[in-house]
Amino acid sequence: LSRTRLELTMQDQKSKIKIMLTVLFDYRCVVYYKFLPQGQTVNKKYYLIVMRHLREAILLKQRELL
Repeated sequence: LSRTRLELTMQDQKSKIKIMLTVLFDYRCVVYYKFLPQGQTVNKKYYLIVMRHLREAILLKQRELL
């Protein structure tokens, strides 16, 4: 199949925006997700924040199921 010049040009360009998404889920659904702010790295502080928010999300989900 023939591809247009625009398609080839767009494919060769790399995105300058990098996004990281943390997704935590159980066997039924996504429990918690968070986009990592641009320029931030996953470190102990970020991980602890995510774990705290995950705990809150789990407690909310458990209340919804009761």
